[in-house]
Amino acid sequence: MSNSITSNVRSAYGDLRKRIGLALAAAAAELVSEHQRRIGVMNPRPYLDSSRPGEYPRKRTGFGQANVFYLPASPAEIAEAGHVDVGYGENAFYMQALVDNQGRLGIEDTLEEMRPRLEAIVAAVAQRSG
Repeated sequence: MSNSITSNVRSAYGDLRKRIGLALAAAAAELVSEHQRRIGVMNPRPYLDSSRPGEYPRKRTGFGQANVFYLPASPAEIAEAGHVDVGYGENAFYMQALVDNQGRLGIEDTLEEMRPRLEAIVAAVAQRSG
């Protein structure tokens, strides 16, 4: 294979990885934002309006809501890893415990409801960036 063909393939692959990183970052940011909105329904003291099984956890202090994130955080790191993970921070472990042990809705539920929208975001960003 000649050097120019190899160079063109490497360049195209690099551009594709950048577009994938941007697209996945955009989808992850949208998922995080929407999930934070869904768990942002207030339940002020004395906490008489707590969520019930089949509902999203209600906001008390806002710590759980503030600790929804995605990693890797930058499009370049996402492109390098080839994927992005969305979850709760280590100290907000109780948010997933509410899902696992109390039947509350979680990130996976938000993801499933948003899947068509997230796929459209990925497609649009990947196409636009090219």
